[in-house]
Amino acid sequence: MTRTAVIAGVGPGLGESLARTFAAEGCQIALFARSEDYIEELAADLPDPGAGLAVQTDLTDVDQIRDGFETVRDELGSVNVLVNHASAASWKGLMEMDVEEFEQAWAVNGRGAFICSQEAVSDMLETGGGTIIFTGATSAVRSLGGAIGFTAAKFAARGMAMDIAQEFGPEGIHVAHVVIDGQIDTPGVRDQLPDREDETILDPDEMAKTYWHLVEQDGVSTQPFEIHITNGPQNSEFIWLVRNHNTHWWYLMRTTRQQDYTYTYTWEPLHRVMRRNVLASRDWRTSRWGFRPSNGVIAMQLDMSAHAVISNTPPCIAKKSNSPTAAARSSCSMSAPRSWCFRF
Repeated sequence: MTRTAVIAGVGPGLGESLARTFAAEGCQIALFARSEDYIEELAADLPDPGAGLAVQTDLTDVDQIRDGFETVRDELGSVNVLVNHASAASWKGLMEMDVEEFEQAWAVNGRGAFICSQEAVSDMLETGGGTIIFTGATSAVRSLGGAIGFTAAKFAARGMAMDIAQEFGPEGIHVAHVVIDGQIDTPGVRDQLPDREDETILDPDEMAKTYWHLVEQDGVSTQPFEIHITNGPQNSEFIWLVRNHNTHWWYLMRTTRQQDYTYTYTWEPLHRVMRRNVLASRDWRTSRWGFRPSNGVIAMQLDMSAHAVISNTPPCIAKKSNSPTAAARSSCSMSAPRSWCFRF
């Protein structure tokens, strides 16, 4: 089936990479942005077998958004995929920001995504399902201070994504939230920071592959909700699943990378986490566990056979190290872990 995808908020960097990646997978792409010349050029240059449609849209204008979706339906058909990618940066604190700036951040990051989601879900309910992906940021899960408008809007968008997932997941609509914890490689960033090392910046083409993987994971029984993409000198958190040889208990290991590139590890028995806030089920044919919060939305899927095995590790210990595995090895025998970016 040929999918019709709306990417709301397209510019150089990840937006363009999403359009090119989805087109290469055969999607018809509708590009929403204010910059008409840019999206028209991009639409004409998308790779086969995809097709592009430029739809000049101010994502703060409700009527323009609704008209844009009508244009997509007329030209390409019903919407199967929506990426709420627009973002309005607002780097002021509480006392420096005025009401107009605060409302502008909300209009793009919150209200625009709300209207786009309404339009897309109305199509998806008629066609039997689809995928909605929200592009989030570090500020969607933890405030860094001094960016109250951006943080409030991103927290709101994350909550919106979670609520839509709860309401429409059983209808076959997969909703995911991608936390981008790092700086994306764009021409503008390279101009500003010409000496920036490649390993400290995010590759938008690789990130776009993660988004496409979410589109493919649209079965009702396997719908990952949140993925954390990270690189560079940021506070970052990963979750690994590990097993104790002696007790045969499984543990969740949370790894937090600090800005100085040190790593803090915390271990907790999996059954304790499950009892507190998740339900879990296992497909015995594939050894995969599906983790669901109590609201029923799958937040994480782990392949038991692919993860690290540990021994003699007490629960809930924390260690600090300059490498992602040295702290763990200092207290136990451990194979190199495979990190997962799913969080709950």
